[in-house]
Amino acid sequence: MGCYEKYKGSGIYYVKYPYARDPLTDAIKYKTEKVGPKKIAQRLFNKKMSEWAEKKFYGLGYDIAFSDLVHWYLNQKEKAGKKSIKKDKEHCALLENAFGSYMVSELKPHFIKEFRDILRVTRSKREKYYSNATINKIMQVGRHMFNLGIDNEIINSSNPFKGVFLQENNARDRILSSDEYNKLISVAPQHLSAIIEVAYNTGMRSGEILNLTWDKVNFKEDLISLESQDTKTEYPRLVFFNQRIRNILEDLHKVRAIHHNFVFTYKGNPIKSINTAFRTALRKAKIVDFHFHDLRHTYNTNLRKAGVERSVIMKLTGHRTMAMFLRYDTVDKDDAKAAMEKLERFMCAGNCSYSAPKGIEVKK
Repeated sequence: MGCYEKYKGSGIYYVKYPYARDPLTDAIKYKTEKVGPKKIAQRLFNKKMSEWAEKKFYGLGYDIAFSDLVHWYLNQKEKAGKKSIKKDKEHCALLENAFGSYMVSELKPHFIKEFRDILRVTRSKREKYYSNATINKIMQVGRHMFNLGIDNEIINSSNPFKGVFLQENNARDRILSSDEYNKLISVAPQHLSAIIEVAYNTGMRSGEILNLTWDKVNFKEDLISLESQDTKTEYPRLVFFNQRIRNILEDLHKVRAIHHNFVFTYKGNPIKSINTAFRTALRKAKIVDFHFHDLRHTYNTNLRKAGVERSVIMKLTGHRTMAMFLRYDTVDKDDAKAAMEKLERFMCAGNCSYSAPKGIEVKK
């Protein structure tokens, strides 16, 4: 560290000064710059050392490389045992690839917005363009990373990820009709049909189903106990099942594997993904515009149609807000027709001259 002539007699001086700390090891990092004449080099060195001393004295925190912040952040997530760590690593890799050469203090909101806009016209590994929802998730990781660094006094910088989010319109209202459900079950292979039936009858997410283990299944009470680490919301939830699902689970229990505890298997091994099999089944059943997660929408809507109170449905599905419940509750043509029939019965209650529109039967 200091001001020195790298090659004697050259007249070209270099300066080496501290510029950051490694957030994982707390070791000081040094930077070397080629300057020129000795006086100018000495002046730069004195300035850098003054800045370093000022940060230390006033407790302002040290500037760090963005790549160091990324590694520190992922280390915190791994320590906390977060289930989202795999996705976080993917998102962090994109961020580090874009900003890894920057110091944290150098990042400005317009840099982030430019990167965001580039993502909108970039294909992902799955050969699809990044949706606004996915881009927002990447931005959320960046925002959380900065907030966590600021809270832990790793960095002293404003958060450049504020105000960079895109409008989303990813709500779906697609549900599976009874006929479509029967067709899908009839063409799906046995291991997949069991998973589909569980989703259709319980509203469980695909990850909750594929990661289900036998110690979570209670045959005495006809319920599945999901712990906080098992759910997307990280809140525990009880999933009650009907006789049909009980029969499926009992059949699977009879042939359960010895070397692991997973409920859903294929050729004796835990099922990691059903994407390909599910798409094939949809194609055979001639069902279009349907995602596996839409089975959760269907379960939610079927409960409401069956007359189950909203508060009970929210408890069963794990929705913690009315807004999320309404997003998963779909009003279809049958609902609309039933609503019109109720309106006609109200308008024609008692002895009135009101005539119902053609095609609607008024029951008094």
